[in-house]
Amino acid sequence: MAKIAARRSGARGAKARKELITTEEEVAASELLLHEPVSEIDPVTIQTETRAAVDALADIQSLLAAMDSARAEAQARTVLLGLGFSVEAIARPFTTLSGGWRTRCSLACALFQKVDILLLDECTNFLDLPAIIWLQGFVESLVDTTVVVMYGAPPNFSDLVSLSMCFFTVHMIAISPTQLLTNCSYFANKD
Repeated sequence: MAKIAARRSGARGAKARKELITTEEEVAASELLLHEPVSEIDPVTIQTETRAAVDALADIQSLLAAMDSARAEAQARTVLLGLGFSVEAIARPFTTLSGGWRTRCSLACALFQKVDILLLDECTNFLDLPAIIWLQGFVESLVDTTVVVMYGAPPNFSDLVSLSMCFFTVHMIAISPTQLLTNCSYFANKD
């Protein structure tokens, strides 16, 4: 087994090394072009590379627009503050945070992303009451076909969120809408 793992690891390493060499060659070629006088560069090369750069820039701009990058920092700050981070803690490096604050940071990363399905497993661990209340409001405000599935959260949190999300979850589980109008505690105690 160790030989197979070493061989696979070596193969991945060889592929990565080939990609690195190719990239280094492209950089070296670009550096040579950078130092050439413009009059000596082939006009077709200039046109081709300019078109490639414009296309790459357009792709990057469309990706940034899709992720709403203009509002990203403000949104991240809102989520972090809601989970109890101080302004000073937000400015500190991740590596300086304790385990509980790192867990909150991981939760913030999950909440920040635009996803179709958000699975929150024991999402209230390491949260104090104000952060739990904020999280409940945040989860209830999610739109754009986001489905929230929670496991391990305190019953009151799950109950309050489940009632507000019943229209999203009713088609995903094999129960009738009238059964869902109870709450998560009802289903947990049904066994």
